[in-house]
Amino acid sequence: MLAVGSENGSIKVWDTVSKELLWTFESKDSTIIDMAFSPDGSQLATSSHGDYHSDAPDSADIWDLATGQNLLNLVYNSDGSGFNIDVTTFELFTFKPKNVEYSPDGTMLICFS
Repeated sequence: MLAVGSENGSIKVWDTVSKELLWTFESKDSTIIDMAFSPDGSQLATSSHGDYHSDAPDSADIWDLATGQNLLNLVYNSDGSGFNIDVTTFELFTFKPKNVEYSPDGTMLICFS
């Protein structure tokens, strides 16, 4: 598979064998900064930054490549208190995500700045 992220938050995933477009994901008008496939190829993690032209947040997302669903959305709180995970507030990080990487066994996602 091949994933390409854009400045408008669009993420396109292609099958490199059939050259078929599999998914188009939207990340809230944020610029896609980094992407990583899980080791088993079932998920795509992305990090994105909002810009001063929009109200889009800085965030990290996990996308399911079988269903196209957004499995997890981590939104950075600009007050420095951490991230909101969907509806539940969680204090995970106090920095903006720039990079995403899966652990070799795929059980953890590392977000770092």
